[in-house]
Amino acid sequence: MNYLTKEWIPEYGGLLNIMDKDWKEIKNVIIPKFNELVLFDTANVNSPHFVSEVVTNGIKRLAYTGWYE
Repeated sequence: MNYLTKEWIPEYGGLLNIMDKDWKEIKNVIIPKFNELVLFDTANVNSPHFVSEVVTNGIKRLAYTGWYE
């Protein structure tokens, strides 16, 4: 994921949450930072994840996401 929105703050949402393998606990939270590229192995069944909801207060979020197999 490549984040392209300047001045993003965690309160806006859109945080990448990496869960434990049982989907019970959040192991790591990645806060979007401008021009930052985040890579992780989505094929690994021990790396479930989700992106938190983005607020709808007129702030626009731009991020590119892709998969490589």
